Amino acid sequence: MLLSIPDLVFTFSCILVRDGLHVKAANIMLGKPTRLSSTYSAPYQSGYANDGNRTGESAISPYQLHPYWQGDLQGFYTVHNITVTIYSILRCRYAYIGVSSVDVDCPNDDVTLCGQWPADAVGRITLTFNCSHEQPVRFVRVWKNITDYLSIQEVEVEGHSQK
Repeated sequence: MLLSIPDLVFTFSCILVRDGLHVKAANIMLGKPTRLSSTYSAPYQSGYANDGNRTGESAISPYQLHPYWQGDLQGFYTVHNITVTIYSILRCRYAYIGVSSVDVDCPNDDVTLCGQWPADAVGRITLTFNCSHEQPVRFVRVWKNITDYLSIQEVEVEGHSQK
């Protein structure tokens, strides 16, 4: 017996769903403007943290009070997930990950917390923080509330535009 076109489409769709077809959302942070609270030295610029390379150079701040990295999405988005890759756990331990609708120099009440880097994580690690909320945001932040270094290899953001 031959299957009709609608039956073939239905069968193919069932196979894709059953086999778990997963499509990763686009990284809306890729190549957007960024800044560090200050830069450790010339080779460790803020833009390395959203250049699409999880194994390349890192964005590193010097040892300072409340170091942070911030990315500007250049528009308002509903953010679902923020994925952060680090090379050295010592330079990301105790860091917070959050979003904001306003540009702030240091974390305050306007930053919505999405997660905190676990103190017991070791080695090169990539972690995803769920950041679903209803309010559209423009800025993504990684920061520490202590005096320390901050080192980030890559920040990837999944979300959709609020046009």
